[in-house]
Parts: sequence; structure tokens; C-alpha cells
Amino acid sequence: MSEEWATTESPRPWSSTGSEPAPEAEGPAPHAESGDERATTFDSDGPETNAPSAPETINTNYGDAENVIQAGAVFGGIHTRTQHINYLSAEWYEAGRLDSRYVEYVRTTFVPGDRERYERFTNDLAESGFGVITGAVGTGRRSAAITALAGLGLPVRPVQVEEDEGWSPHALVCDKGHGYLIDLSDIQRLGAALEQSLHSFAVRARERGSAVVVCLRTGQRTDGAIIGASALPVTAPSGMAVLRSHLSVIHPTVDADILEAHPGMVDALTTASPASAARMAELAYEAHRTGPPENTDAWISMTLAAYQNWHTQLAAWFAEHRSDGSIYERVLLAAVAMLEGAPADEVLIAASRLAERLGVEPADPTGISGLGLASSLDAVKAKVASDRTVMFTDLAYAPAVLDYLWQEHPLVREPLLDWSIRVPKSLALAWPHLVSRHWLELAERHDDFTWVTRLFLAWARSPLTARVAIAMAGHVAALPREGRDMRSALYSIAKAPRDREIALAAVRVCGAYGAVAPATALTRLKWLADQDDDLVRDEVRRTLAALADSMEIHPQMLGELVEWADDPKQRGRSAVAVEAISYLLTVRGPDGTPAILADVLSTEHRTGLPLAAHAWRRLLVPEHTRLAEAAAAAWLDPLAAGRADFGTVAGVLTAAVQGSLPRVVLASKLVDYWRSGATVDGAVNTEVILRLYEHIHAADPLAADETNGGHAGAEPRR
Repeated sequence: MSEEWATTESPRPWSSTGSEPAPEAEGPAPHAESGDERATTFDSDGPETNAPSAPETINTNYGDAENVIQAGAVFGGIHTRTQHINYLSAEWYEAGRLDSRYVEYVRTTFVPGDRERYERFTNDLAESGFGVITGAVGTGRRSAAITALAGLGLPVRPVQVEEDEGWSPHALVCDKGHGYLIDLSDIQRLGAALEQSLHSFAVRARERGSAVVVCLRTGQRTDGAIIGASALPVTAPSGMAVLRSHLSVIHPTVDADILEAHPGMVDALTTASPASAARMAELAYEAHRTGPPENTDAWISMTLAAYQNWHTQLAAWFAEHRSDGSIYERVLLAAVAMLEGAPADEVLIAASRLAERLGVEPADPTGISGLGLASSLDAVKAKVASDRTVMFTDLAYAPAVLDYLWQEHPLVREPLLDWSIRVPKSLALAWPHLVSRHWLELAERHDDFTWVTRLFLAWARSPLTARVAIAMAGHVAALPREGRDMRSALYSIAKAPRDREIALAAVRVCGAYGAVAPATALTRLKWLADQDDDLVRDEVRRTLAALADSMEIHPQMLGELVEWADDPKQRGRSAVAVEAISYLLTVRGPDGTPAILADVLSTEHRTGLPLAAHAWRRLLVPEHTRLAEAAAAAWLDPLAAGRADFGTVAGVLTAAVQGSLPRVVLASKLVDYWRSGATVDGAVNTEVILRLYEHIHAADPLAADETNGGHAGAEPRR
């Protein structure tokens, strides 16, 4: 048994968390199987990464920028000369729910396509607590759902749907006072059983003061409705209305009338999706903020060129650089796009390595015969900044270059990923952050996250890149739809890891996103706990303890852990679960009482009490006495001090021992043991403890005889 779990003196008995990897474990060095260092240097040969093969060309963004709908300014994934904010980041999640700042931004900037219809929907949702939003992908369904749920004063909790893992609303934990957002857009068949399950979940939610909104694609259901649900068919708002809404928040001093009067802006926004219009607002702001041009036409022209991904300009540039002598400049352009912000001389060296990968003749084979740094960068519309880093001279040029390469030169993706994986020691700190950011953005813009998964699998084993790889994978895995490929890879690792390093990385990724989506993370941790490796199991323990700090997911955690503990095969998950249950039962809320007690009260004893009792039942066996002692102290201290509800504590413990004489005896002795060393501040309420004895003994008529009349004759364990 790990002593880490037995302590109750601090909320987390270890320093490392699930999202911050612990110091490198002893054991085989990274890549021990293949004997190389793929993620360490450019010069080494790469190992097998167990990664997916190269995917087919996908050039379409299916509109999932609506996941942050129109939230481009604050949470919007726009790369500029001065900043980058990644809207794929899990930072806009709190424990199990969307970050309140992000929700407020969505509410503030949301523009319904049909305001009257939307207001009717929100009124109906307030009455029924159940709504269905249908529409084409990219029209603002998710934003409409977030805004509607937030309008009810509920924190918004997105639900991950894993159809291939037997997902069902029946298995969802329904907490009090939450807004559940369930996107079923990718479900192939919306059958009667699933609809009934959704209806039942919505009924449970309504009883608990919660609400449910389901997002569907147009045509996914012929009548667009589910029994008992209010319906909202969504149409996209005008692009100009979205532009105005965002500018009013991010740059209220800009005169939106000037933009609305410009013919080019009108043409661009006539058919723009809400997310694209939000991106236009961000670019207009950046073009104005980084140096407002005196000529309004020049400002708008730069905004439009950046919005159109500089496609016309890039097409012309690539056409001019087709000869053998200028192909290297294409390579340099790609390297600068990936490494903008890195030291300029290192970028030039990295470009030569990319050229070598692609079989392109270097521009400076002797080291002194080329154009030189400044002239080479000028040829690709880049320059050396005052801090000696490289930067493009045009707004949002790096993502435009990478998009052009992705669309027009798909064969370069594989060597570009291979080059990205191999980190030069001279850029060991900057490279992983810069490169992972661009692969994340490419994945979102082109709706293809397999490349990010492959990057994670290649980087996860190396000390140089593991931290960034784990953070990147955690961010992606948290996303309901975009994270499916990453979660699938984590599931495969959990079931059959190739080595210790990849197993440890998978555990840490689960810790990074587990507070957001506990169900899928715990499923993977369960299989990882079964691995016959003490270091991996210890990492699972640390991760579970870190997740226990997120009190909102306690009911779901406890339900999963009880299931682990009941494993009929008694695999590794069982022992880990019992320790974790003990720890979870000791976690205290802000008032000093165990958080699980508050959960039981919040569910009005209907579901919380049986679950807590089942958890206690797992501890009330002789081999887990010490674990039970820690939990007993956490529950009895506040009870004796008058801070815990007697009916709840007695109800849980009575249900836990019901019909089992050995458990009644053990529970009685636990109370005696606690009394022998009680250190409760103030007077101990002896009468309350005596009443608790009576309730415990009443659970089995033979208990009183066995314990010589109860507490008086019981001998505490020393």
C-alpha cells in the first residue's frame, strides 16, 4: 500500500500533478527499443513512433471555429506579429465546464441569425430545461447553445461523446445547477433508444435545476426534434453584424461604418461564416493596433489580404520561385513560417536541414557564398527584428504560408512533420513551443488532428519534448470533437503501451484534461492502472489525487473508482481504486467537511448516498483498515464538532455496513479508534457519537452481542 494515500495532512501529498510530469522515472532511457533519439537532434535517424500513417489530403475547415464562435479576439487562435492566442487551448475550460470568461465573451459577441426565434427558444428552454439546436456546421449552433445555457445562469458543461466506446446519456452524472451541452453532430444514427436516453437525462437534469441542450446537424433527424425538447433551427447571422459585434468589444474606438462602406469588405463578408467574420474583426484590430495607417484604404487592404490568407500574393510568389535556383527560398519560407519568433541565425540553419530532408540543394553550400542572413530573409518577406529574432513583414503571414503549403503542396506535410519532430539542441527550449503551436493551428484550420497525434507520439518519450507534448495532447484531448483521434491514441496506449515512457506520458495527458472530461480520462487511467509496472501505477495514483482537487467531478470520479474496486478479476485498477477512494473521501471542501458529504446532500440522497455507501463498503474490510482510518477521521472530526450533517453521515455509514456483521464490527472499532486519538478543536459531542454507534449497530441485529454492547467494550486498535 502506498503511504502517499494514507496521509491526510495536506490536500495533495505529492508535488507533481497530472499535467506537470514528475521527474523522469528510472528505467530504460527514451527510445530504448529503437536505440535512437528522434526527438533530440536533427542528425539522428527516427524510430518507429507507432503513429498513424499519412492521412489523405483534407483541405476543408468544417467550421469548428464555431466552438469558440466569433470568439476570435480573446480566445481566437490568430497569429500576429505581436501575440498568439490559441483558441484550441484547454485554458478556456475550468473543472468540468467552460471558463466563465470565455462564456461571457461568447454571450457578449453572439449574434443570432433570427433573434425573435432565438428568444422564443430561450424562453421555452427556461420552462422545459431541454432544447435541441439544429443547423449546418459553422452556423453558430454551439455559440447559440452556450449563450442560451449561460442565460439561465448555469455554468456550461460540454459533454464528450465517444460513440465507439458505448457512450450513452444513461451513464452521465447529472449534477445540480449545470448547463449540459451535448454535441451529437458526428453520431451516425440517432436512434429511438438514444433519443429516449437523452430525454431521461434531461428529466433528471430538470429535477436538479439543470438544463440540457443538444446540437444536431441539419437533416440528422427528419423532423429536427426530440420528444420533450424545445427546437431551434439555426441560420448564420450576417457577417457584417458579427464583425460589428466583435469590434464593439475588442476595439470600440474603430468606426465600423468605415469598414461596412468598403466594397471589398462587403464582398468578403457577404458569405462569411460567423467564425470567419470574427477573424476579420481580429485582423482589422491587429492591423490598426500595430500601426494605424493614415490611409484608411491601406489599412483595410492589409486586413483583407490577411483575411484572404495572402493567397493571391503567395500564388504569385510561388510562381516566381519555380526554377531550381529558387526552390531553396520556398524551403526557407516554410522554415520561417514554422519558427517565426526564433533567433534568425538558428532559423537559417534549420532551413538548411529542412532542405536536406527535401533533397533541395542548399543556397549556401560553403557557408560564405550565399546571400547572407538579411538578404535571404528579405527574399521571403521576412526580416530580423531588433531582438535578432525572425519575423514576417506582413500581418498573419505565417499561418497563410502554412495553409498555402498544406493546400497546394500536400506532399510536403510528411517531411515537414519529420523535420518538426527532430529538435535541434540549440533550440531545445523554443522549438517545441513554436512548432507545436503551428501544428495545432493547422489541425484546426484543416480539420485534421492526426498530425498532432503523431507529433505527440514522437515527442512523448523524450525529456526534451515530453512536457510540451503532454500539454499539447491534453489541450487537444479536452476538445469534444477535435480530440477524438488523440483520445483514440491514448486508449490504444492504455490498453497496450509499447514501453514505460509512453505509458507515463499517457497517464499525464489524462491528468491534463481529466478535470474537463473525467469519463474518458478515467477510462484510460483504468487500463493504465492495470499495467504491471509500479512506476506507471504510482503515476496513476498521483494523477487521481490531482484530479480529486476538482470537486465538481467528485461524483463521477467516485462512481468510476467504485467500479474499478469491484473488478472481478482484481487487476491493478482494484488496488489503486481502493487507495483513491480513501483519498477522495478525505478531500475537504471550503467549510472543512468532506466534499463527498456535500455531494450527497446536493443530490438529496437519491444517488449520492448509495454511491458514497458503496465506496465506504470497499474500505470496510480488514486489509484496508488503515485507509479506512484516514477516511473516518475526515468524516468524524467535523461531525463531532457540529459542522457535518448527522443524518447524512449516519445514513452513508449505515448503508455501508447494512447486513454485514464484519463491517458493523469494523466500523464500530474505527469509531473507537478515532475517539482514542481525537484532536477535534473544542468539545467533542459525545452524544452525537453515541447516536452514530446506535445507527451502525442497528444495521445488523447481531452486532451488539459481537461488540459486547457496542462502543463501551470495544478495544481500539493500537
